[in-house]
Formats: sequence, C-alpha cells, structure tokens
Amino acid sequence: MYERSYPLMGDKITFTIYGIEEVIAELLCADAYDYALKLENIFNLFDMTSEINTLNAKRDIKVSQHLNKVIKKALVYCEKTKGRYDISKGKAFLARKNKQSLPRLSCTYKDIYVKKDRVALTHPDVVIDLSSIAKGYIVDELTAFFQSHGVEEIFIDARGDMRIAGGEEVVDIQHPRKKGAITTITLRNEAIATSGDYLQYDLDYEHSHVLGNELISVSVIADDLCTADVLATCLMLLKPQEAQDFARREGVRAILLTKDLQEVRA
Repeated sequence: MYERSYPLMGDKITFTIYGIEEVIAELLCADAYDYALKLENIFNLFDMTSEINTLNAKRDIKVSQHLNKVIKKALVYCEKTKGRYDISKGKAFLARKNKQSLPRLSCTYKDIYVKKDRVALTHPDVVIDLSSIAKGYIVDELTAFFQSHGVEEIFIDARGDMRIAGGEEVVDIQHPRKKGAITTITLRNEAIATSGDYLQYDLDYEHSHVLGNELISVSVIADDLCTADVLATCLMLLKPQEAQDFARREGVRAILLTKDLQEVRA
C-alpha cells in the first residue's frame, strides 16, 4: 500500500494505492496531482483566473469538455429538483461565504444556455457555482487516471468525500453535532459524499453554506462520486420525506439526519 496527501480544493486529497510498487505509485500520484490542479483551475470559484470565472465574467464562451460535462449534469438536477438546487445562484453563495447580506436574485438555472461546446449566461444575476458537484467530478477523473495506468485498487479521500475502485473500504460518517461517527458503512466499488450544515457555517448552524436546509446531514452512496456529490446537496435542500423518495428514484443509498437527530435511510 502507498499513501500520499496533497493540498487541493481548500483542504487536502489523499490517494491510497494498493498492489503497486512504491516507486511507481509515487510517480503516479505526482502525475495525478498535476492533473488534479488542472481540473481545480477549471472549477475554482475563488480563483479569478479559473475557467468558471472566465465564463461568469465574459457571459458567453466556448468551454472545455470538462466544464461542459459538469454544467450539463448539474442542470439535470436543477430540473429534477424544480430549481431548489440551482447552480445560477453563485452570488448568494459568495455573499454567505464573505459574511455579507444575501442579494436578491431573480435569475434561475434556466438562464444558463448550453449549445454544444458553448455556454451563455442570459441573465445579469447569474454566477455559476459548481462547488456542489466539481469535487466529485475531479475525484472520478483521478480514479479513471489511475485505472488507465494499471492501478487495480485505488481509494481517494477528498475531505471526507471518498471513492474506492477495485476493492472495499470501511468508512465512518461523522456525527454532525459531536465528535465521533453516527454510523459505519462499507464501500465496495462505490463513492460516498456528505453534505451538512456542520461542514461550513458562520457563527452557528443556522448560517450554513447550504441555503434553505431542513436536514442537518446527508450522505449519499453511489457508483461514482460526481453523482453522490450533487445528490448530497440536492437532498439537503428537500424535506426529509421528499429527500428519501428522491434518493430511491435515483437508485442510490442515502443516510439522512434531521434537526432532531433522527436518522432516516433510503
């Protein structure tokens, strides 16, 4: 086993490789990290030179295949949640992160127009924010990178959002109100993403980065991390029964925790 961590996406990412000689694993991790940095530079809303911010500034551009694919997938879930999940509301996300009053926005995801490799933002309020899905996409791309170089078993942990390919891994789901885990699960060629009011908040849990949530924690287990990542955010924005039904329709497992600390599974 070879393990290596690198700074990424405001925190760190850890690669754990099984069944590969250490010298080869070290080189693969270095190359994978270079690829991760290139991907991060596409989606980073806090880097004014990123591709997503170029789109937000210029409003109508040809985009990379990576950005195009993620925007299209995110828009599918905007539609499925009838706009409760909405990637056009980046201004509200940035205001909350900067401890500013929330702006009044009249845009929706329907003001994002995609045609082939071109994306246009047709309302002045639109700022695309893909933080709810980009990390999962990056991890999936890195998993594919390792597999294309002969790695049969790889475990990637990106600040608690994880994917195992070619094996299984036992992971804890953090309790949202105290130290320790609420449960332990085994991932078998699966991914898990968690969204919760305890992960990023200002002053108290009522000022979470997740706007409009009734649940306090959602963990989604899916075949890939991009899907788990976006669905964890989507479910956080729904009422508990709606979230349970939505997860079942999407064919994923989910562990939901309500404000009174009741666990609901789907």
